[in-house]
Amino acid sequence: MAVTQLYAPRTWRQIKFKPPSSTTEFLYLFRSNVPATEVSELGQTEITGGTPTSGIIITAAKYPSPPRVFNRVKRIRSICATDSLATAKAKGWVLVKKAAGMKKRTQSFDGLTATSKGSLLVFVPTKSGAADGNGTFNYAWRMPKQQYRKLDETELTALKISLPGNADWKDLCLGVGTKNSGPRPGRASKVETSTSGSGEAATSSVDTITTFYGHGSTLPDDWVVTDEPIYLEI
Repeated sequence: MAVTQLYAPRTWRQIKFKPPSSTTEFLYLFRSNVPATEVSELGQTEITGGTPTSGIIITAAKYPSPPRVFNRVKRIRSICATDSLATAKAKGWVLVKKAAGMKKRTQSFDGLTATSKGSLLVFVPTKSGAADGNGTFNYAWRMPKQQYRKLDETELTALKISLPGNADWKDLCLGVGTKNSGPRPGRASKVETSTSGSGEAATSSVDTITTFYGHGSTLPDDWVVTDEPIYLEI
């Protein structure tokens, strides 16, 4: 951050970057109060006309994350576009954090019983913005194993919930957005009632299952939308 702009208002900017080993280009949106003239070689573009209407737009993601650079003379640390790294380095910027994407991880299924502990990383396709030109990305999250086992194959397919294959990991987006902002997929739920015992000893229990669903899904029978998708808006 530039010392002279410590209390300046933060404005929206974007950079283009690709995660390692990926061909997918993301528009990473962020807010900064560093003067644009101080970071002109980093490939940052100020956003003045509202949310971009084309490209795959994300913000505040844990993965993938863009490169970070630092300039010792200017005392500024900021975000750099992938294609601007060479120019930035030639003008005194030092790479302090490489661009990062999700790496393949081993997932344990251990039978997926009612008492299974832990979670599985799953994903759904999610539209990044409301405009027709905004692309989709794979929104990932950790689903408890006990919840995953409650969904049959028909429901998983209809909701577009998938386990990552070998080719999916590098493009997964984990931790995208904030609590009150997108992009984030919609949520759907269903209510299941089960009965145990018989006669006067019979008891019933109600279980509500809620999960994200993918863009373009046709919800299975008994499922209802509980939250519409949240698009990134600035």
